Amino acid sequence: MKDERKTKKQLIEELNELRAGLAAATSSPGKIPLEEKSAFLDKIINSASEGIFVLDEKGHYKFINPACGKMMGHNPEEWLGKRAGSFLLDEDRERVSECFYGTYRGKPGRTEMKVKGGDGKYRHLDLHLTPLVWEGQPHVLGIVNDVTPRKTPKRPEEKAKR
Repeated sequence: MKDERKTKKQLIEELNELRAGLAAATSSPGKIPLEEKSAFLDKIINSASEGIFVLDEKGHYKFINPACGKMMGHNPEEWLGKRAGSFLLDEDRERVSECFYGTYRGKPGRTEMKVKGGDGKYRHLDLHLTPLVWEGQPHVLGIVNDVTPRKTPKRPEEKAKR
């Protein structure tokens, strides 16, 4: 059985292609209606297993998909308008902030961070940030994966079974 999960890079490429398609649909007669493309894009983003979010210039959430909310143990709507850095642990705050501001200035970034979700559980997240222009303003597109299983030490009885 072939693994059908897409890499973050493939997902970002697809999102960029869809964004270009949406722009073309608004200016080219005879193309797929904007409403259909928008619905298709919504379905992709809301079905993705990766967390997807958009931050404004001050680091406030403008968009959060369901997977991102689930990783963080929160309802995504509760986070809209809130500052992304509020959930960061002190040990990661400076590094993640530098990554965000570098991306906001046009340089894609990648880092890992440990966060405490709304459910009280700690998670290790792999974070990819990409510059994005939205509503005519610079923003940051984030793609995040929960890598906690990879970072969590195995229990001795699990090692013995191997």
